[in-house]
Amino acid sequence: MMIGVIGGGASGCLAAIRILEELNNEISALYLFDPNEIGAGVAYSDNDPNLILNVSTEKMGIDDFIRNYHPELLKDIHYPYVPRHYFKLYLQQRLNTAKTEKLHIVKDKVKKLSRVQGQWQIECEGKTHLVVDSVILATGYTQLGYQSIGLHAFDYENFKKIPKKSKVLIIGSGLSGIDAWRVLNRDQSIDFLSRRGSFPLCHENNPTRALKKNPDWVGQSPCQILRSLRAFNSCGVSWPQLADRVRVQATKIWGYWSHSERKQFIRHLKPYWNRIRHRVPGTVMAEVEMSIHRGMTRTLRGQLISIHQKGTKKLLTYRPYSVFRSDGSDPQPIEAEYDEVIDATGLKVEESLGSTDFNDFHVRPSQLGLGFENFGAPRFWSIGPASSAKYWEITAMPEICKQIEELIQDLKLNLEKGMKGSSLEVHPLAIGETYQQHLLRTFKMAGFFLNLSWISILHGVFPYLFTDRVSHDLRTFSLKIKRILMRH
Repeated sequence: MMIGVIGGGASGCLAAIRILEELNNEISALYLFDPNEIGAGVAYSDNDPNLILNVSTEKMGIDDFIRNYHPELLKDIHYPYVPRHYFKLYLQQRLNTAKTEKLHIVKDKVKKLSRVQGQWQIECEGKTHLVVDSVILATGYTQLGYQSIGLHAFDYENFKKIPKKSKVLIIGSGLSGIDAWRVLNRDQSIDFLSRRGSFPLCHENNPTRALKKNPDWVGQSPCQILRSLRAFNSCGVSWPQLADRVRVQATKIWGYWSHSERKQFIRHLKPYWNRIRHRVPGTVMAEVEMSIHRGMTRTLRGQLISIHQKGTKKLLTYRPYSVFRSDGSDPQPIEAEYDEVIDATGLKVEESLGSTDFNDFHVRPSQLGLGFENFGAPRFWSIGPASSAKYWEITAMPEICKQIEELIQDLKLNLEKGMKGSSLEVHPLAIGETYQQHLLRTFKMAGFFLNLSWISILHGVFPYLFTDRVSHDLRTFSLKIKRILMRH
């Protein structure tokens, strides 16, 4: 079997490492495609020491690596939150340890993916053309952008060119905005502009009140879960602790939600979830609060209207949310001039691959902007952020590692059945079943609907019989289908 991994960031690099560790003797070649530094991606590409991980070394799985190879970091004020490029070094070291002659790193950008005679053809911009049996898509994140005026939040090298005493605006007050703030010169006057004017919460070392039992939120709507969380919070349970409890069930909760419920969550509740879910070290927030106290940093709560170039300055127009008018009308827009503007509105899941038409092989970008959905493409997997449409909460290392272990099991199943197996097995293997398991499941479904059709006929003739049987059985069947989708 020849495998192609598209994307060499954290997810793609980890997938390549585990494939080499588990399946090196079974595969004939493993191709890892990425034009940039392997293991870096968007998050870990910069070596600036001010950019530290927002998760402890223990949860990232690199505590032993730090203690053995970089013990000087143990004395750092931010430890166990270390500069994030050390995670890149950890991935590179693991890849070098697992590396064999079967690993081929292709330093080129993939421009097209297509199906040719039952295999996958990968075309790169540098005219590299390869045909593989299986494809793993690990394209990760790409940067959001408000407009072309100003710098992007990950353009750290250009931050250092901003003169001292400059007045700088950072659009967005999330993790990307705080990272940009830490890289900037502290002598600069910095404003944060966001809709809510709030920063992410801090990690808790000693929760004030612990939950004795983990509530079961699976099957509840977004509004029901929100009401439940607010009730727990009113009883003294902190939001960070509640977020950690929800995370354990996040994939199952997401799997039970309908499309409209998912859309409702993304539109109305996602910003609040991001604030309590993606947290910052307490030492970093202490630095921000100290700068605010000194008057060097401000937070503006409002809606961005426009940014225009005005000579050497950049003119910001925004509508403040903190101003209330007695007549009920909207507050008047405010204008302010800045020397530089940094767009820190965050990242979005990459949903394109050059000129690839994913509809040609039953894969399509998510309607909610959450990566890719596979509707039967054989030997095709998406992992990490590219699979957010299925898993939602798939950005942290523990979740990605668990997903990669499931991928390894799927690859083993494909190897056991043989790559040139019967056409009857193509679809079952694509959803993680054998032909016999798929046949039995479809027969059970056929029997269920046949029985339900007779009950429906009898209820139509004799309305007093089976008054709620059909609706009840359909709801039960719907839940079973959602469980199957979550598992596969």
